[in-house]
Amino acid sequence: MDNKDKYLFLLKHMGKLKEIPVQFDTEEFRPIFECARIANLKKEDYMLIDEERTLERRRELVIETAVNKAVEKAVEKERKKGKEEAITALLQEDCMPIARIAAVMRVENEEVLRIKKSMAIA
Repeated sequence: MDNKDKYLFLLKHMGKLKEIPVQFDTEEFRPIFECARIANLKKEDYMLIDEERTLERRRELVIETAVNKAVEKAVEKERKKGKEEAITALLQEDCMPIARIAAVMRVENEEVLRIKKSMAIA
């Protein structure tokens, strides 16, 4: 039986099936049976499932948000680290004034001076 025949069979017999037939117990067809099971629930049972799904989705969103913030923070840290390395290299070359380095690197003069001061310490 190809998938087209399986879907036609399901459409015709879904209301009569009491359990999932073996040939339909696959990742492709399980969601259909899950939807049918939920559609046949009493209103109170449906509300509980809906509430559980809402809570689960909220938990997933909280985790997703936390992960995204952590990734953004890590990227920003690496970007800043890269900028500091570039500023350090320009300062070591002694090829342009501090104001020009700040303008090229799109940072404040104070940032370039801070990095220059840390270089003197090291």
